[in-house]
Amino acid sequence: MKIQIPRLSTMLPKLESFFGFQICDITEELLEVYNKQVQEERIDEELAKAHTSISSDHSTIRVVDYVMATNDIVRIAVSNDFVHQIEAIRSLCEHAMQDDYKDCAWILSFMAALLNRDMNTIGCYSSTDEFEWTQENYTRHIRPELLRLYIARNDRGGKYHKNCTITFGATTTSIQADFPWFEKMLDRYFHRFLGVNSVEEAKAELESIYGKKVGHPLDRTVATLIWGTFHLLQTIPSMASANPKSCSRAQSRFIADYLDIIGLINILDSDSEAIRSRLNNYLKKFNSLKELLDKQEYRYSPNNPSQVELY
Repeated sequence: MKIQIPRLSTMLPKLESFFGFQICDITEELLEVYNKQVQEERIDEELAKAHTSISSDHSTIRVVDYVMATNDIVRIAVSNDFVHQIEAIRSLCEHAMQDDYKDCAWILSFMAALLNRDMNTIGCYSSTDEFEWTQENYTRHIRPELLRLYIARNDRGGKYHKNCTITFGATTTSIQADFPWFEKMLDRYFHRFLGVNSVEEAKAELESIYGKKVGHPLDRTVATLIWGTFHLLQTIPSMASANPKSCSRAQSRFIADYLDIIGLINILDSDSEAIRSRLNNYLKKFNSLKELLDKQEYRYSPNNPSQVELY
């Protein structure tokens, strides 16, 4: 999906306020824009100078700030069939809102593109040797996976296994048939980057912080998109409900159709009234998406001197 940076900039306030979007969610894509400009020798020198920090004898360009100030295009990597989702989202918005639909369609399409990128594990970082892990990546994605791996490793009382199987895509290999080197390495890694002391502690964190369905990110994603889409609809006169703390039936039907288009629910198996009830419950209990999603405090390892370095 391609989006012009000036358009993205105008969308940012609603993306951030309604959907909890952060610019770090597309850092890699913005770096790709900068790298392409460098390769094509079309860096805006004046703009680059305005977004450069000088410390002692060194100068560093704030790449993300620079790119967001340009008139370039950001590309979000999506699956080949994503064009059908964009068409369906545009049609849904146009039918429901008529003249007011374009901004809404862009925002919902952008959020759908990020979901498609993440759910299909595609992106500009997928072909690189290194990826800069951030606190967001660690707390939301990496730590719960480490917790599940810790439980699998230690669920037998910490005893070593006689063999271990690792799968990458379609390739599977068996290791440590003679010596538990891999589990010993994992133990050191868990100590530094996880910092839990028992299987019980790991299981408790999975349930309390990440929810029972921690293995699948759709619960938090659905909650985010339900919340964000409702508040986006509230900015559109033809779709806004009279009570800002109550979702209308027209809004819940729209939200259900949107979630169906992007593959988060099957409309045949979902009742829009259930979405309406769920959203109204959120609106009564929480005043912001942050309260809804981050009421639990994410944890880090006390043994890691750098909370974002995972190498």
